[in-house]
Amino acid sequence: DALIEALVASGSRPGDTVLDPFFGSGTTGAVCERLGRRWVGIEINPDYIAMSRERIARLSEELDLAQG
Repeated sequence: DALIEALVASGSRPGDTVLDPFFGSGTTGAVCERLGRRWVGIEINPDYIAMSRERIARLSEELDLAQG
């Protein structure tokens, strides 16, 4: 996550949209959620699609709880 976070933070501003054409397990999407960026992920492997959806859903719940 640290590598992707550095890239997203240095290459975009809050509110920007980040494109990840090889989305995999959703690391870029998760980092974008934490940093206030929108994101678009492209992935053809259904196993990774399911994995990334679960990961980002968990993160969204955690962020909602942290905000109150």
